[in-house]
Amino acid sequence: MSPSLVSRVLTQIVETVAEELSRLMSCVTRFSAEGNEQARADIQAIQETVKLFTTPTAQLVFTSFH
Repeated sequence: MSPSLVSRVLTQIVETVAEELSRLMSCVTRFSAEGNEQARADIQAIQETVKLFTTPTAQLVFTSFH
């Protein structure tokens, strides 16, 4: 596969995942202290994993969780 095609596809996937994660997080009305820490750890792990394909739009969504 073409590296440029892989990059285009993965950046779109990362944006979609970030937006869906934002939608899911907005459904949660309250986290326990432990749940809050777990959610932060999970989001940071996702960010680190996809950082090479994170667009400015996805980055805005990710930073809105902090």
